[in-house]
Amino acid sequence: KHITIGGAIVGIGIETNSFRKGFVHDNVLEAEVLLPDGEVVTCNAHQHAALFHGLPNSYGTLGYILRATIKLHAVKPYAILTTKRYTTVPTFIAAMGKAAKNTAIDYLESLAYAKDELYLTTIQHSDHPQNLISIYGSTIFYKRISRPGTLSLTTRDYLFRYDPEWFWAMPDSGIFKLFRRLAPPSLRNSSFYARYANFQGRLAARLPFIPGENPSMELLIQDWEVPWKHAADLLAYAFDNLDLAGRPLMSAPVKTPGLATSYPMQKNQFYLNLGSYSYVKKQPGKPTYHNTKMMDAFTFAHAGLKMLYSTTMLPEADFNRIYNGPSYKKVKAKYDPQQLLPTLYEKTVKAY
Repeated sequence: KHITIGGAIVGIGIETNSFRKGFVHDNVLEAEVLLPDGEVVTCNAHQHAALFHGLPNSYGTLGYILRATIKLHAVKPYAILTTKRYTTVPTFIAAMGKAAKNTAIDYLESLAYAKDELYLTTIQHSDHPQNLISIYGSTIFYKRISRPGTLSLTTRDYLFRYDPEWFWAMPDSGIFKLFRRLAPPSLRNSSFYARYANFQGRLAARLPFIPGENPSMELLIQDWEVPWKHAADLLAYAFDNLDLAGRPLMSAPVKTPGLATSYPMQKNQFYLNLGSYSYVKKQPGKPTYHNTKMMDAFTFAHAGLKMLYSTTMLPEADFNRIYNGPSYKKVKAKYDPQQLLPTLYEKTVKAY
């Protein structure tokens, strides 16, 4: 809930209707941008078009969005979710691809635990609920949706369905079960959990008897995209090489008009987005970020991309090859000629 429209434009904002509507930035008609030197310009597909198409995946390195005009899409009060289980990766990917071409489906997502435990959920707007549940209270939504059947959420709850559990990063201990049951919705969100985790980390650093992070686990919060022909390969590779410790990967198809300068994808072609939003087990004898580097390397070797909100480690030459560095450099030179802001590489990679 704490992600802003501006942040979702200059980052890469995705939802489970992106197989039809594209990324968040594909739905922007116009943006008012504060440039690094203090000038304010209005950009769209015809005016300052290079800046307009350069904003996605720029992470504020070209300027700050003050205001944006975006497309809105009509919804109904409820979302009907129907989940089916698949037991092989090829049949699962085939079913997802078929569903993405079904015009009756409004949203499409999946939770994948193993090669033989894959749950595909199709979602349709509705004026009438079926088996209506809430994402609050004692409900652990990712577990509820990880079983075949049909249920309903309000459309608002659907949009924020994973926020009360911080996707699936919330522990299952007794105190958290009590928290789920009693905490008001105002505290059941990822922003609150992030502040709590930071506080716990600072406390553990000062007080040795306070437990810190599990040393056998490694944070893997990433979003990768590969062309659809490599979708099954990426998913199978993840299962062969990651120890998910019982937590799922999330996947969904996405298709974009392909006009984002720094997030180059084949125009109007399906890609698989694969998201990891939790901890995975460290591999013995491997250095920190081994899992991240391994998955990144496979993705880049298969004509894929990853979102740069996450830990990224690449040589600058490789980064510029993958993320259309020459074109970004031209936009950067035009709108930040004094180099008052860092480059995209400096901001998203050099820190690591």
